Amino acid sequence: MKTNFATEKETQQFLKVFLDNLPYPIFVKRAKDGGFVYWNKAEEDLVGISAASALNKTDFDIVPKAQAEFFRKMDMEVFKKGSVLIIPEEPLY
Repeated sequence: MKTNFATEKETQQFLKVFLDNLPYPIFVKRAKDGGFVYWNKAEEDLVGISAASALNKTDFDIVPKAQAEFFRKMDMEVFKKGSVLIIPEEPLY
């Protein structure tokens, strides 16, 4: 008997397709080291770096040191608070 529930793999594929097709730049980082684990097409277009090139790298591999330090500080604040931190605008290099 087949259920109407998607498998974990189907759910992950659905979410990837959904996020990849949003017009908003989206990325996800690992908490422990800030490495990128997800980078959508809109983020590629905004930053000019492909997901394949960004994945498993950190801000320190992509932007100038001072900017990477700012981003990491904001990341750590999010992890500490356990909630969303709204940053209206972030400079890109």
